[in-house]
Amino acid sequence: MKFLNKKAFSLIELVVSMTIFFLMVMVSYVPYNFYMNKLKVKTTIKEISQILYETRNMAVNWISDWTNKSIWLWIDLWVNDNVLKLYSYPFSFTWSQIINQETPDIKLIKTYSLTKWMGIKKIAWKDNILFYFDAITWNWKYFFWDSSWIRNDINLDEIEINFSYKNALETSPLFWKLKYFTKTNIVDY
Repeated sequence: MKFLNKKAFSLIELVVSMTIFFLMVMVSYVPYNFYMNKLKVKTTIKEISQILYETRNMAVNWISDWTNKSIWLWIDLWVNDNVLKLYSYPFSFTWSQIINQETPDIKLIKTYSLTKWMGIKKIAWKDNILFYFDAITWNWKYFFWDSSWIRNDINLDEIEINFSYKNALETSPLFWKLKYFTKTNIVDY
């Protein structure tokens, strides 16, 4: 009986080649996943920078209902570490009238949510901060509330905002520090 000369893979060759293929896929997945997570961190840097610039620019330029509106940006890590809220309030308000909640005079304009799995860890070593930008005069002030909800002023030339991907450690490339220079409205990262 003649044997046909067929060219085909044996079962062992097939298993070996599939194993090599899956090992290559697994090895390439880890760098790709890390690259994508690092890209989320860089995107968050740009988002926070843009929000800070937008907050100040809205206070300087925004006119609504024939009256100027001052703007503040509220970040509260006690409530949610990846949500930033923009509020407007009448220009006639003084710094002593600033509170961290919505009232009939104080309106929520926008709510920003950072990229999924990103979270702000600390802002100027505090758990909450209010960036206050006054319309027309372009004055600014920064406040935080302590655990007994007493308002305190922050007088710093720079405010550091620490954030990370999935609670990464400070030594990780997925942890980042962004510096906001209060007098010049410049963000450095």
